[in-house]
Amino acid sequence: MSTGKTSFAERARLAYLLPLLAVTAWVLRWSINPDNYFFADDWAWLNYAENTTMSEWLRLFPNYIYNDRPAGALLIRAIYKVFGLDQVAFHAIFVALHLVNVVLAFSIARRLLDSDKTAFCAALLFGCWGSALTAPTWVAAVFDLLCCTLILAATLVHLAGKSPWLTLGLFVLAIRTKEIAIMLPLLLLTAEAAGPTRWNKEWLRNTARTIAPTLIATAVYAVVYFRLHQRYPLPEPNPYHLTVGIGSFTSGMQIYLGAFLYYARLRTVMAIGFMLALAASVALRWRAESIGLLGFLLFLLPVLFLPRQRVPLYLYLPSAFFWIGLIALAWRLLQWLTRDFNAARLQIHNLLIALALFAIGWQFWFHYIPSKVWALNHFRVFRLNIEQLKRIMPSPEANTRLFITGLPNYMNVFDFGPCHSVRLAYRQRGMDCVIYKSPEETRKLFDAHSGPKLLLFYKDGEIKAAE
Repeated sequence: MSTGKTSFAERARLAYLLPLLAVTAWVLRWSINPDNYFFADDWAWLNYAENTTMSEWLRLFPNYIYNDRPAGALLIRAIYKVFGLDQVAFHAIFVALHLVNVVLAFSIARRLLDSDKTAFCAALLFGCWGSALTAPTWVAAVFDLLCCTLILAATLVHLAGKSPWLTLGLFVLAIRTKEIAIMLPLLLLTAEAAGPTRWNKEWLRNTARTIAPTLIATAVYAVVYFRLHQRYPLPEPNPYHLTVGIGSFTSGMQIYLGAFLYYARLRTVMAIGFMLALAASVALRWRAESIGLLGFLLFLLPVLFLPRQRVPLYLYLPSAFFWIGLIALAWRLLQWLTRDFNAARLQIHNLLIALALFAIGWQFWFHYIPSKVWALNHFRVFRLNIEQLKRIMPSPEANTRLFITGLPNYMNVFDFGPCHSVRLAYRQRGMDCVIYKSPEETRKLFDAHSGPKLLLFYKDGEIKAAE
């Protein structure tokens, strides 16, 4: 009997997981288009993967406060060593990792919402909400993508009552993937504090036993980061300089919620509403709502204090928790509004699924399609420029220097390094580029250079050799 019930529950769960993964994969199918080429920071990390030894990657503690993220960098290195500059392979693996995150989000939502249907809604919104989907489609965003995997896995392990040492291991990997993971213990404390369990000595002992290893590790990493901050403070002009204050917090919440929900006009109202909903959930000890909404805030909190660096990329991990909290609130509200809740339970579930599908379709058609078309149109030019260069110069001499004029600022495939892309495409570390000079100055520098060289012109998206 027990085996039969378990088997039925697993089949029922699969009935939600399969369409969940299918719809998410369909939304992100564009990312494996060959025109979704490497862009910007991708080249810096690919160059790092090509030209560094393993000893520089395997460190338990950071040497500097920002961008010391060996776990994510190792994933880029592994894919690069196997597939080289195959952008389709990179993006296929990233989409697959996003699907893993969707499954983890579904499993967490099931435990918190006690329903496959409501978990399906939360995970589907996480998997398909375009404003938060930069990470699965951009190689340099591997840190947000993989950190999300590790944070969700650690949260699920904790909620399932598994070994706290496994949670600790996942936490250490997460924090060496991206610094934002340092907020995880606060979320785990919320999971223990929220809900009907009484706060007594037994609760305190159990909480200490399950969270103590991760809390101790958090304290150690906090000290390390604090000392690094004191030793190597980021200057104020740096986009990653922290500006801690009420103003930064308020404006950050408004900007991110406005961008996330595609409605900047009411961003102040949304920020106030979010904080009120969070306060009410915590005060009333609504577990799913508290974990979901607080998870969104905690994993967004550090970047709220970066007023010069506010980008939708940072919404990826927080969004996984946002949708759990919102669906939990919607479920509670509909339950309160319904006279005969037990009789209307199925209809409420179906209504939530219909609303989730409608919201995903609306944002996909009116917002996500234009953004993916923009990306493919621009990145296609980057791919073609490398192909054009290889036709012009099939086998360059060692230490060849390229002189390129007419490039648009930043939005070109030669920017980072400059010319990490060229060195990687030809597998020659000695190659170099001169860019962003006037045509006259470029020509003068070209004539003065005595080594192997090539003069190129960029116009209307094409690279051509000088005649």
